[in-house]
Amino acid sequence: MYIADSLKRTVAFHAVSVDHIHARGHSPLVLPVAQTNEANAYDVSTGFFTAPVSGLYIFRTNFMCADLTTYVHADIYVNGVYVAGSMSDCRRGYLDSVSTEVIARVQTGQKVNLGNPDDSTSAYYGHKYTTFSGFLLQAD
Repeated sequence: MYIADSLKRTVAFHAVSVDHIHARGHSPLVLPVAQTNEANAYDVSTGFFTAPVSGLYIFRTNFMCADLTTYVHADIYVNGVYVAGSMSDCRRGYLDSVSTEVIARVQTGQKVNLGNPDDSTSAYYGHKYTTFSGFLLQAD
């Protein structure tokens, strides 16, 4: 693929969870509904985005805990390496929604995912409040 061709290519995804989801400790969060999936690079069965084009990407997540007695983390990983993260703390008895955004350079074939970095299983609120999205800002 020529760079001129890759600049014309639209790469974008927006995945959500309709139901509450549970992610085991040190596992990916799998958001099973892709409302947008240009370039078909987000896999709804694994929760991984695989970069079809090398370049500069923006990734974003929004989530909140589904258990009012605890907190949850969600981190963004590029090829298994932590690049950003946040924590939703519901221990005060209310739903706490948080978001994280990062700009990252990703190479063709590298995988990006949202993951639970904690040692235990965490519950994330559904009803499209838990989201993961990304898009190609500029191709290399």
